[in-house]
Amino acid sequence: MPLDQDLDNEEEGTGGEMSFIGHLEELRWHVIRAGGSILVFAILAFVYIKEIYHYVLLRLLSLTSGRTECFVSLLIKLAMTICVLNR
Repeated sequence: MPLDQDLDNEEEGTGGEMSFIGHLEELRWHVIRAGGSILVFAILAFVYIKEIYHYVLLRLLSLTSGRTECFVSLLIKLAMTICVLNR
């Protein structure tokens, strides 16, 4: 049940049942809120892409410092690919 829906539907007198149009209205608002959240986080990620990129890359390189060079080179190639795609 959505958070903005009342538990007591005394004024409607339908016993808490929603019509098909009511369900579509709820779905529409859920889709709008989800889309808005995705848009906000996408904008924030776009604004802070360099910080996110450096944090993730440095974290991955620090985790693999004692491991084989093959894995590190794979991570560097992945990071370079991400960098090229963001241009």
